[in-house]
Amino acid sequence: MKHISKILILILIFMTSCSSTGSREFKTPDKQAKEIEVEIINCIEQKDAETLKSLFCSYIINNYSDLDAKIEEVFEFFDGEIVSYDDLTSSACGSREHKDCGASANVTTDKGTVYSIAFKAWLTNEDDSDKIGVNVLVVNNESANEISEVSIP
Repeated sequence: MKHISKILILILIFMTSCSSTGSREFKTPDKQAKEIEVEIINCIEQKDAETLKSLFCSYIINNYSDLDAKIEEVFEFFDGEIVSYDDLTSSACGSREHKDCGASANVTTDKGTVYSIAFKAWLTNEDDSDKIGVNVLVVNNESANEISEVSIP
């Protein structure tokens, strides 16, 4: 009986160790881009400058002294509160060593103004890890008859 119990325990250990993916779920670069876009929209909606800034790569944070002012400019650029956004479009390209991604979405405010929010980011960059993160954020007023946008950097 002890022998059968030991075999069952070994089988259980073997099965769980082989089938376990751990606590980390694999996310495609496309899915990562969409998650970043949603987080950017949430930061703008909540006027959360600290979290929005943290999405940027170290290179941008350390080399653009006006980043905080640009983030505030993004918040002030919106006419009203975000009430909805359409389906996100995203893309990713590159190799395992150098993979970049981007996404965009149109958001609508309670005043009916439509804005596009788009970003570009490095997911991996073996040449310069300081560039991993968002490196471009563009917000454009799609309802205006003229080009009016805020771009970081």
